[in-house]
Amino acid sequence: MKIPCRHAIKAAFSVGKQAHTLTDDMYTTASWRSVYEETINPITVPEDSWIVPSHVKQAKVLPPESGRGAGRRKKRR
Repeated sequence: MKIPCRHAIKAAFSVGKQAHTLTDDMYTTASWRSVYEETINPITVPEDSWIVPSHVKQAKVLPPESGRGAGRRKKRR
C-alpha cells in the first residue's frame, strides 16, 4: 500500500529520516488536488437536460450519525 508501518516509521526516526518521505506520492495533498481539479461528470448528457424526480430534489442528505462507544476509553501505554 506504500504506507509505512509503525516499525518502519520508528526505524526512520532513529536514522534521522522524516516519516512522510517513506509514503508514496499518491497520498500527498498535491496529488489529490491534481486528481480532483476538474469536474467529474459521470454521464455525457448536459446538466440542463437532466430529469431529476422531485422527491430526489427535496431529499436532505445528512452524514451518518456517529456516537461514542459505551464505557470508559482505553489508554495505550
